[in-house]
Amino acid sequence: MPRDQWAMVHDVRPSRRAVLQLGAAAAVTPFVAPAAISTESVPTTAGRITGAIIDGISVFKGVPYGGPTKGRRFQPPAPAVPWRGVREALAFGPQCPQDGNIGQGIFSSLRTPGVMDEDCLVVNIWTPEPRRLRRFPVMVWLHGGGFEGGGSGSSTWYDGTRLARRGVVVVTVTHRLNVFGYLYLGQLGGERFGAANNVGMLDIVAALQWIRDNIEGFGGDPRTVTIFGASGGGGKVGTLMAMPAARGLFHRAIAQSGPALRMSTPDEAAASTRALLDQLKLAPSDVGKLADWPAAELVKARETLFANPRVSFRSVVDGASLPAHPFDPVAPEASASVPLLIGGTGTETTVFFSAEENFNLTEMNLPSKLAQYFPAARVQELIRLHRQYEPKSSPSDIFFRLTTDLRYRLPSIREAERKARRGAGSVYMYVTDWHTPVDGGKWRSPHIGDLPLIFDNVDRAASMVGTGVGAQAMADKMAAAWVAFAHLGDPNVPGLPSWPRYVEPTRATMVFNDECQVVNDPRGAIRTALETMG
Repeated sequence: MPRDQWAMVHDVRPSRRAVLQLGAAAAVTPFVAPAAISTESVPTTAGRITGAIIDGISVFKGVPYGGPTKGRRFQPPAPAVPWRGVREALAFGPQCPQDGNIGQGIFSSLRTPGVMDEDCLVVNIWTPEPRRLRRFPVMVWLHGGGFEGGGSGSSTWYDGTRLARRGVVVVTVTHRLNVFGYLYLGQLGGERFGAANNVGMLDIVAALQWIRDNIEGFGGDPRTVTIFGASGGGGKVGTLMAMPAARGLFHRAIAQSGPALRMSTPDEAAASTRALLDQLKLAPSDVGKLADWPAAELVKARETLFANPRVSFRSVVDGASLPAHPFDPVAPEASASVPLLIGGTGTETTVFFSAEENFNLTEMNLPSKLAQYFPAARVQELIRLHRQYEPKSSPSDIFFRLTTDLRYRLPSIREAERKARRGAGSVYMYVTDWHTPVDGGKWRSPHIGDLPLIFDNVDRAASMVGTGVGAQAMADKMAAAWVAFAHLGDPNVPGLPSWPRYVEPTRATMVFNDECQVVNDPRGAIRTALETMG
């Protein structure tokens, strides 16, 4: 659709009063939360709720979409327990118990308020106007942290105020994680737990069902739902695309820095379960005791097991809730018609290989460093190919670029290619190459460094994006494209170059930077070389 037509569709035609309250979508203003004013109550399937008007947007926090899980550990979610009267939705709900060691360094502004508790099945909603006759597209956020942690849908960077100003209803989801959400009991659980797998993903399905049944009361359109997530959240997006229970509950998908080609096999997942039992000094026949085991001890046991790279709690191909790997060997048929926007940042790995030595590599030690991740016989070839594209790169630049290509870019390309080969839903590819100025620019374009830009929350994320005007300029571009995709399944907007669909062999990719451009098959020779390495 031409961009001028998109602009007409995107026009939500707010009242004069709303314009005065909300201001221009791209305004650069520091976040100041004024005194909250109660909203009128909104009906849900479990009862009526009331929220607050915060910074000109109606906000509903901690809204239950599922029932308590403490007495139903490892079981699929139950519906929310109805209540009488009007329930206040003014405070964020708990986050699932997890390792609390987050929010350091450039992530220090990524904080999650509230306590940890197993009973965490809640959503938060930001809406421009919950009682409008016009329905807005819905953007459903799935947070990162693998499938293990990362806070919750209430974390600071995920505030939906500024996206809602652009004409969408934003919903963030909190669900069960790590052992509580992804402990696989299919081989050990017996009749009691044998079918209770992927319950963290089933939580998200339950949240999408709640959105389908309730979001119209908040001004949302249940027929135009976009799921989006980064890192582990991108993996959750890919998993949902392959889950029969999620079919029809969303209509666009955005996977950011989180390709989802494969998930755990039953044997891999069962090995992780046995490792947890061993850590707790329990025999396989004692697996039923985990249902009542103290939550804090389960978290501690999982933290101890982080030293074992083979132990992972995430989605498992159980043959039922997840019949096959999401995008291997092909894209899922269940979501064939769903448009996909996929990509990541240019140097994801700066935050994973953050030891100071990696930022001070030399020409002499670069080859041996790369040989830890690539076949030694191909290292010089990769260095040569990289310098064809970026001849002025430092050795550290090369290391971070190539390891990002291997761990993130190539899997995302495979996901995009396999989705495009379905020939139904359109695919768009991007890379965020904007370098944060924090710490003198050492982090380049780090993993999930573009989240504050996509949420238009640069004022909440100075530790990641700094305080200069460049971050806001990038946010105006990226947030607009994401909202456009939520509206129409097409991210083309005024102010960006024309963004073609991703198809072979052109592989058109939007490169977000101070000057955005579309590049066909960026770093294509490196892509080809990596594909020959298996």
